[in-house]
Amino acid sequence: MYRRKTRIAAVILAIALAVSLLPGAALGATLAQTRAADKLYTLGLLTGYGLDSSGKPIMNLDNIPKRTEAVTMLVRFLGKEQFAKALASTYAAPFTDVPTWAAPYVGYAYFSGLTGGVGNGKFGSGNNIGADHYLTFLLRALGYADNTDFKWNSPWTLTDSLGITSGQYGTGSKFTRGDMALTSLNALYQEYNKSGKTLLKALVDAGAVTMEQVLAAELDDALTVGGALPPAVSRPTPA
Repeated sequence: MYRRKTRIAAVILAIALAVSLLPGAALGATLAQTRAADKLYTLGLLTGYGLDSSGKPIMNLDNIPKRTEAVTMLVRFLGKEQFAKALASTYAAPFTDVPTWAAPYVGYAYFSGLTGGVGNGKFGSGNNIGADHYLTFLLRALGYADNTDFKWNSPWTLTDSLGITSGQYGTGSKFTRGDMALTSLNALYQEYNKSGKTLLKALVDAGAVTMEQVLAAELDDALTVGGALPPAVSRPTPA
């Protein structure tokens, strides 16, 4: 009996070690979230917190994303990262709590009317962001309008119908960097601004992402509208 328990413990330890070695792996992150983060990192759309001892990006997928992280992803999804950096001094947002690295992104988003502050000259850089705000950012990046195409306080109604999400979010839902990675990856497969091209194809055409990065991330199926969605999300059945 003792040997059996020892073998079981050894198997559990081996599985835990294997999971910990996955790129960007986190204790509570699902395999789909970890893979999504890895693909976004390859595309240059998601950065980590440096590299670990083996050279892998530290993604901290269990962390709750901050407002600065969400706005940064929004600007990158709009293909405006280089533009925002080039004009950072021209479009400096009037906030006193924005870290230097995030200033170009917050400035672009503020002057483009994509985000505002939280009052008293603050952006709320260190504030956590939930599913409602992040999904709203994704829908804006895709060309959907607040209060016309969706309601900002229940964006999951639209993202569920599109296949970006699948019913896992609602008011007060926990939302981590792992969730941010997976929903962001799913958004790349969506049609951009009624253009007949996916968001990923639009980013390639804008020069924000290269075809080499797309192929390295194995996302060439996301270049065509109606292509296969990632395994974690199934395309909704038309009504």
